[in-house]
Amino acid sequence: MNRLPLILRIYCILAILLLGWYGWHVSRQVRMFRLEATRLQEDITPLTTEEAKAEETYNRLEGKQRRERGGYSGEEAVLASVAVMDAKAQYEQLHAELQEMEEQHLALETTAAALQLRIVPVLAIALLHLFGFFMIRVESAREPS
Repeated sequence: MNRLPLILRIYCILAILLLGWYGWHVSRQVRMFRLEATRLQEDITPLTTEEAKAEETYNRLEGKQRRERGGYSGEEAVLASVAVMDAKAQYEQLHAELQEMEEQHLALETTAAALQLRIVPVLAIALLHLFGFFMIRVESAREPS
């Protein structure tokens, strides 16, 4: 029976080390996801500006085409329509890219937050083991030899 407190203390120490390693591993993953989300946000910012410019160009060309529709010859009307369609296609492509990147950013943020929540029970279990380690030590010190 005298060996039981020693075995329990060794178990507590090993459990604390294992939980500490797991907590470190999870927090490292969270940092990695946060860095990736930050990088993605930096990529989104110029794309937003580009998308706004493409939308402005599309709106300007479409408005110009509507205003001048009657005065165009056949070839000019075709060229104007092609320019408008090209501007619209560029805008739609940039808009789709931006939405995809924003979805990736949101997914990374959600994953990082979920991983961060995993650390709380790990910390609680580690603290319980630490408390148990010291309680075993106190109880074994109280026992008469």
